[in-house]
Amino acid sequence: MEENIVKIEKFLLVLFVILMIILSFYQLILRLFFHSGILWMDIFLRYLVLNTAMISAALVTYYRKHFAMDAIFNFIDKKWHKKMKIISNTFVLIISIFLTIAAYKFVKEEFLHSSIAFTIGNMDIKAFIFQISIPISFLLIAFHTILNYFRLDNEFEI
Repeated sequence: MEENIVKIEKFLLVLFVILMIILSFYQLILRLFFHSGILWMDIFLRYLVLNTAMISAALVTYYRKHFAMDAIFNFIDKKWHKKMKIISNTFVLIISIFLTIAAYKFVKEEFLHSSIAFTIGNMDIKAFIFQISIPISFLLIAFHTILNYFRLDNEFEI
């Protein structure tokens, strides 16, 4: 099950990065050569960056490649690694649960207030559509962290 979720995360990550490159290049060409641009494109690209960052955070948790923790493990004795991994996973799990709840409340408020991210023609695009990735990503981080308790120590080691 987790492998399928990771495949979806990777697909979305690649899709969003490709989309960001194409759309930002298109916007650049419009500005440089035609002195115009698409009004809503910059805001849409910001939301793509947000979603890419959130998906990336979930994938980093799956692969257990947190930068700060890798640095700490280089300085402590190997006999403490397992205990430190349990402590760090517990810390990440608690924080991600709190952040999931806070992000859910934030997106719920955005939905209830019908906040508009941008307008395309006569159509208003609601902000919560792009922000829903925030609580989902924190939930995925918690999910991956829970499963990290049961993984072999060297499963993703290089």
